[in-house]
Amino acid sequence: MGAMRIEDTFTGPGGGVVVTGRVVGGPILSGDVLLLHGGGGQHAVRVLGLLRLCGRQDAEIAQPEENAAILLADVPSDLDVIGLMLHNVGIGEQ
Repeated sequence: MGAMRIEDTFTGPGGGVVVTGRVVGGPILSGDVLLLHGGGGQHAVRVLGLLRLCGRQDAEIAQPEENAAILLADVPSDLDVIGLMLHNVGIGEQ
């Protein structure tokens, strides 16, 4: 199961939120549904894409131990996500 502690965040191309960090556990794929833990609860977010992944542009998968920039949808606008954890919930690609 893939996971990542969010180290930084910025606005993504065309909207959405890009979060950065190092992937641990299993891979994170474009299209995955992840749980964002913290900020007083859990929030389901969707991976729209992976950006600038270990020097590759527009990758489809972030492997364990890679630094990743992940474009997410459905992140609550009032939530400070730096320091929170993303976990793959095993729902798979949407």
